[in-house]
Amino acid sequence: MHPVSIDQLLDKIATEQLFGAGHNRSDFVVVTIGRGIGMGMVVNGQVYESAHGGAGELGHHIILTGAGTPQALEDLAADPAVVAGVTDYDVIGVSYYPQWSTFSIAEVGAQVGHLRQRFGKDVMVLETAYGWTRDAVDEMANNVLSQSIPGYPFSPDGQRRFLIDLMQALISNGALGAVYWEPAWVSTGCSTRWGQGAHWDNATLFDFTGDLLEGAAYLSHEYR
Repeated sequence: MHPVSIDQLLDKIATEQLFGAGHNRSDFVVVTIGRGIGMGMVVNGQVYESAHGGAGELGHHIILTGAGTPQALEDLAADPAVVAGVTDYDVIGVSYYPQWSTFSIAEVGAQVGHLRQRFGKDVMVLETAYGWTRDAVDEMANNVLSQSIPGYPFSPDGQRRFLIDLMQALISNGALGAVYWEPAWVSTGCSTRWGQGAHWDNATLFDFTGDLLEGAAYLSHEYR
């Protein structure tokens, strides 16, 4: 496996700190998959760098994550990983945000079925979310998720139906399921270097008063 320079990971790390799973966290790990498998670490809010300017590298039993969309995974992650000899992993994971994907829910289901057959691995959606409102309560920039798709308005019921239909499409095509990200990124009185509140408070599973939204019912829904 080729060494991974820390410089190759800085853009990804910055994105995770601003908008991703690393937001408001002082310690997290970023995994990138392309021609090689790279790992960047943030420790106490600082990018960890070895004495020789290298970043982390991963061994086996990894989870393959796509570049934001299911359709990008084969070209940008899975195929290069196989070429590089990385086959000893358990799950292929993809992200699905309709705002940044050309795939419909049905097409996502078909794609995960294709990935299962082609690579012989379990598949799941490791990141998905959908707005329940277009309003916001914070002083930061506009909500990150701002585009709905036909048939699923930004409303509590629209969010619920999106999640249930997505889960059904995944399960019907043999996927393990979906992880909602980020269900509790609500606005609070806390502040960061970027301002007060959250960019994601219209796409959580809690309303502006902290009550659980009906979208959370996708977790207990009885799928066929």
